[in-house]
Amino acid sequence: MLFIDGQNLSIRFADMKSNGMKPKNSIEVIDETFIWNRLSLKYPWFIQGGKPAWEILRAYYYTYFTGSEEIISKYTRKIKRIAVSQSVAPTLTPVIFKKQHSERAVKGDDIALAVDALHHAYNRNIDIVHIFTGDGDFVPLINEIKQLGITVFISAFSSGLNPKIEECADAFFNLDSEFFE
Repeated sequence: MLFIDGQNLSIRFADMKSNGMKPKNSIEVIDETFIWNRLSLKYPWFIQGGKPAWEILRAYYYTYFTGSEEIISKYTRKIKRIAVSQSVAPTLTPVIFKKQHSERAVKGDDIALAVDALHHAYNRNIDIVHIFTGDGDFVPLINEIKQLGITVFISAFSSGLNPKIEECADAFFNLDSEFFE
């Protein structure tokens, strides 16, 4: 399963874009809190005997929007139609938080990601956890999941990447070339 920290990706994407990086034309952007591009990542150990060694069961995308329930519902439906990768794969499963205009930051998205990842890891629903974030706050989560014998992949942009998160991953994927020319 994939667990995508949409807030982290959106902030890092905007930072790289403001520093002159040119986004690919295929990028999906919604209200500056959602970004995605159908992945072309080459997973290690993916092909065994001519068949994929695993499949992506679900890809949770944690993000937030400010606006009415109608707008949030519209964005949720749009996100649910976006494919995870360039190959045949599931679509994104949005986990949306509503941010009030007066709030400085959204609350609960990182906690929800951690709870969901631990739930699936402890219940042995997954063999591999792939977390999309450069946020070092997730290092304890990654280490806990690894102690359960589950492989952990991390994907992040180079901008704002906490080096500890790259170090503790079983495999790391730099997203710069997935989103920028």
